[in-house]
Parts: sequence; C-alpha cells; structure tokens
Amino acid sequence: MIAPESIVRALLEGRCLRTQAVLGADEFLVSRAKFGALYAGMKDDAENRYIQAIFKGLTPILNDVATLDPAVSDGLRRFMAHVLYQRSMASERYLHQYLFAYWDDAWHYPEERIAMGERYCEGQAAGSKTPFARNLLPCLGAADAYPDIVGLGLNRDLVIVELKLNVLDDRALGQILRYYSIARAACDRTYHDCDIRRIYPVLIVYGVPYEHWEAIPSFFREFLHIFSYRVDPLNMRVILTDTRRTLDTQTRERWAPTLRSTRGMR
Repeated sequence: MIAPESIVRALLEGRCLRTQAVLGADEFLVSRAKFGALYAGMKDDAENRYIQAIFKGLTPILNDVATLDPAVSDGLRRFMAHVLYQRSMASERYLHQYLFAYWDDAWHYPEERIAMGERYCEGQAAGSKTPFARNLLPCLGAADAYPDIVGLGLNRDLVIVELKLNVLDDRALGQILRYYSIARAACDRTYHDCDIRRIYPVLIVYGVPYEHWEAIPSFFREFLHIFSYRVDPLNMRVILTDTRRTLDTQTRERWAPTLRSTRGMR
C-alpha cells in the first residue's frame, strides 16, 4: 500500500508518485517514462502491482472526497479515470471507488442523476451512527456478497447499485435481483423508514447487449434502472448515461415491422 499522505503530496506538487519527476500535461500521478504500459493501454505485471498499491492508499482518501483540496480531488479523479479509460489494469473496485467518490459529478444529463443523502461503498459505514447506517445497512448483504454502493435517497428512497467493469451479463442481473429481494425483506422487517415500494435497483455497466436486456423478466425491467458508463478522454472523467433510452428505441424498431403487418391484416 502506498501511504495516503505520499499520494496527496504528489498530487499537490504535480510530481510522479514513484520518481518525483514533474509530470507533463497528459500525465496523471505517475509518469509515462515509468508506466509506459499503462499509458499504452497494455498489461504489465510490475506496473499493475504498483497501481494496486496506489489503489489501497486511495481508499481512505476517497471516503471523504468533499473535504479534499480541489487540486487533490481533481488529480485523483483524472488518475482513476485514466486507469479506467485504458482498461488494461482497471478493476471493478476501481470503478466502485471512483463512482462512490464522484457520484454526483458523473451524470451526462443532470436530470438523470440519482440523488443520495447518505452513500456507502460495499457496506462500509465508516463509524456512521445514523439510523440508516446502524439499523438497515448491515442487513443488505448476503452471506457472500454486498451491493457495491448503497444509498439513502433524499425522499427516504433506498438505492442499491451494482457495478460491472464489462458489459451486462447474467451474473450481474442475478446479483442485482438478489440484492433487491434482500432489501425488500429488510425494509419490511427491520427498517420501516424506507418504503418497500421505493427501492431502486441500479445496474451500471460498460454496455448492454440487447439480447441480455430482452431476456430480463418483464416485471423486473419495469423498475430496474440501468446505466452505461464511459470515460471522457478530453476531461478524464467517467460519464453515466441512462441506457433505457437506447434499449426502448431498439425495442420499438424490432417490433415495428410486426405491428405494421398486424395492422395490414385487419
């Protein structure tokens, strides 16, 4: 693990964390000279080990990103987005931590933003004593897994988020459906401040093959929120977009010939 204070100092000084060399305008926390594979989008075991050590040092810093110096916050965002953009050494936990820290700034359309008053990453309440964190948060995980992000909406909505680095698959659907069922039971038995009718399951993935969407049970499609993420390489930030718009358009286009044929038979 790289010490958090070393990461903060490197960001404030604009220097490579490993060599202390001054970084160029298109370099993020580590230099291109020492991390050539990362900048080229390739996998390198030695570089990957160092990236994972940085990640472990980032975790305590990102738990309260709102209190950071703006230069540190922006530097962390750009570095993490760069790793996710290159994908060769990215991990799902990188995506978890990024969106946990920069949730409110990730939305392409502000009206699509899912607002949360309280937000927790992988069930870690970090000493919070709020009723939500104390009474409901421990009940939302299964024996072997926990939602990636859990939040309490501004209207006492319960938001359950599952993130996947790659495209939508059956495993992701199974996980979010299981978490939704657990959340309904927990709200019904343990924490009545959250209405079971206001539980929002959210999937965030790299992309959604239409055949996977079509295979989701229709009752679950009605209230499942599904977003795709991409990295804007110009501003080095992750952007979330509501994928239902595209999926609904594809559905209409697929059914249009059938509907026209049916009308012609009348």
